Amino acid sequence: MPDARRVIWALKAEDDLREIWHYFVRVASPETAENLLREITSASVRLGERPFLLGRPRDEVKPGLRSTLVSPHVIFYRVTEMSVEVVRVFHQRQDLPAYFPPNEL
Repeated sequence: MPDARRVIWALKAEDDLREIWHYFVRVASPETAENLLREITSASVRLGERPFLLGRPRDEVKPGLRSTLVSPHVIFYRVTEMSVEVVRVFHQRQDLPAYFPPNEL
């Protein structure tokens, strides 16, 4: 297996994680929020190891974008030669076109 790529979190993706955490603290519990963020973070580490096997192309959203499911959330990312950039993390039912306008990313 080739060396793992470095995982980089875009500022908006970090904001998404904070929003997810606050939401689940409010509707469930701090433990639930922590567990979900731990699952998302672990999935991002695995993406660094196998970005093309674990995710799928999402060119219909943005060219070069990929995603993987960490139910009920979807991690959107891009792969470069040296890194995996997590660009956003959304609930799987969110309206994607609203979050990926043509001039962004």
